[in-house]
Amino acid sequence: MKKPRVGKPTLPEPDDDPYLWLEEREGRRALRFVARQNTKTLEAFCGAAFTRDRARLRMAYDRYELIPRFIRAGAFIYHLFTNADNPRGLLRRTTLAEFKSAQPSWDSLIDIDQLAASEGQDWLLSWIAVLPAGARMILALSAAGREAVTLREFDLTNRNIDPRGFYLPKAISDIAWLGPDEVLLSSTFGTNMTSTAGHA
Repeated sequence: MKKPRVGKPTLPEPDDDPYLWLEEREGRRALRFVARQNTKTLEAFCGAAFTRDRARLRMAYDRYELIPRFIRAGAFIYHLFTNADNPRGLLRRTTLAEFKSAQPSWDSLIDIDQLAASEGQDWLLSWIAVLPAGARMILALSAAGREAVTLREFDLTNRNIDPRGFYLPKAISDIAWLGPDEVLLSSTFGTNMTSTAGHA
């Protein structure tokens, strides 16, 4: 008599679901299946009308006069600017006075497209946590827009990711600055959290 399985089905101990292998999101079989389904979808729906509508939407989203979504921290306004040349975004900032002007002058901080290319990662910037009275911030970088993020400390003075700064590998996390050398962190990463000694 077969011993009953306890708990939810897994790949080593499956139930009678013939598609359980789809649970292995990065598995070769699952990825091949997704690629086939994407091909079928593109063949069925991506005709002339789709191409025309995609071009119109791209023009609308890349318009320079769109009202930006921004974050205010301390004396600065932060904004992730995207267009056809920077689809992942260019993180920049300006002062409140500049932001209110007709043509504000923006100070570029980090090019997410360049970062993704240099590290060979599919990075998207999910959110930032800025130290209000300091020159540091935490970047929450997501691989392909997933919920889990990698946290990296960014030096606003030197305009680079601090190799000695705070680092947390991929997890569902949130963070807030308590002071220049202290953060409040909530994360699913667990008790084996890996971080390097640094400012945060």
